[in-house]
Amino acid sequence: MIATGGLLAATECSGVLLTPRLVLTAANCVCSKREITSPESGKATLIDSSACAERAYVTTIVYGKAVNEFMAHMQVQPYIGVVRPHPDFKLLLDEQQAVVARRADLAVITLQVPVESRIPPVSLSATEARAEERLTMTGYGYGKKFGQIFGLRFIRRDKVLRGGTAGDGRFLYEQQGTFLYEGFNGGPCFREERTSC
Repeated sequence: MIATGGLLAATECSGVLLTPRLVLTAANCVCSKREITSPESGKATLIDSSACAERAYVTTIVYGKAVNEFMAHMQVQPYIGVVRPHPDFKLLLDEQQAVVARRADLAVITLQVPVESRIPPVSLSATEARAEERLTMTGYGYGKKFGQIFGLRFIRRDKVLRGGTAGDGRFLYEQQGTFLYEGFNGGPCFREERTSC
């Protein structure tokens, strides 16, 4: 879980642990919006790498025994890290907050203290997502039914509708619902791969 407002602030986004000290997230999670006038869309909102938080608060959660259908015992550990947005990051939104242009929406958070070894980092895929492939999206988003419950992780498994073109790394994913950008943002899509013993 990632927040920029402090350790006790509401979770703004999700992220994924790449190494014990490196968290990958979306740059729009850690950079500020500003109103501009755009030739393409009139009044617009711009988010780019020129106005980002200097640090972010990352909370890891290890789940234990289930309490009920929605909750389990949790071991919660907070961390603080330095924010490093991609230098080419740019996100332009129109008056209705629809995306007009997006480039390099990535940031890493370098943690001051490494995450304990019981939480394994993930590996980035060497191949692009393919049409009809099913991916698992996880994050600490809002659910219509529950609001935001601290530490409640949402999991969605949906298919890729269209794979990337020309190696740009982008793909079209099945609609996730209205809470996609309220906490899921910056979180990972996992590919489950079978391995032989």
